Amino acid sequence: MALWEVAEAENESAARAILITAHRAGSIRAPENTLAALDNAIAEGADMAEIDVQESADGKIVLLHDTDLRRVAGVARPVWDLRLHELQSLDVGSWFATGFSAERIPTLRDFALHARGRIRLNVELKNNGHSQDLAGRTVAVLRETGVASQAVASSLDMGLLRQVRLIAPDIKIGLILATGIGNLRRVDVDFVALSRRLATSVVIRELHAAGREVHVWTLDDSASITRAMLNGADNIITSDPLLALRTRTWFEGLSDPERVVLRIRYSLTGAWIRASGRPEQIRDTSGDDSEP
Repeated sequence: MALWEVAEAENESAARAILITAHRAGSIRAPENTLAALDNAIAEGADMAEIDVQESADGKIVLLHDTDLRRVAGVARPVWDLRLHELQSLDVGSWFATGFSAERIPTLRDFALHARGRIRLNVELKNNGHSQDLAGRTVAVLRETGVASQAVASSLDMGLLRQVRLIAPDIKIGLILATGIGNLRRVDVDFVALSRRLATSVVIRELHAAGREVHVWTLDDSASITRAMLNGADNIITSDPLLALRTRTWFEGLSDPERVVLRIRYSLTGAWIRASGRPEQIRDTSGDDSEP
């Protein structure tokens, strides 16, 4: 990387306020996509909570990442095959720890009411191939609960995002990308959520030039969080918001020359600086990049 590129990237990262988003509402210290996770994310000071929504058999919008209940409830049935009362009879906390045995799958309505006025939401629409009106019903819930102004919508499915844009142009939408970029200047989105491997300083700079915010997922160690911040990310999506918040505080305390040195050191040696101030080799601890 040329010195002028280092300076340009550094000026950009210094000028932007970096937000911290709790991935799946924060899944390090509580079971994912639950009210317990939300409470923890709020207590730790996260700026946003990212959640996954799908439709139940009776058309209710519920929080669940996977297409079936095998991993979180030990039930090998898909979410679209179960009605709300059946879904909410399942324990989705004990797989994480026995102390969370009371956790149930929340509806988006209950989750939104719990979050209202306390934290912003990034609602990821999951296309499981069996949705009836996921975009429309999600927007309706956000409006009914009074959280539309504190929410954004994201998805891997551009078709779902187009539906949100059509019925709710006031809600920001974001495309999630795991494997490639393409020409995003032609795509009508407000932000792009990049896997960490795609989130280079060059790519982020190009997206900013096209008027897009850049969120980066899923970053669960201080090295990768620091890297994304240096590269100009607007939003860090992490399962460990407390770690990300501490890293952000450390990063914001660096002087411009310290940030430049940090970036040059990485470009020359591949080394990072921990939030503690000590160099370390980048270690990939954030898991699979195939899906957020």
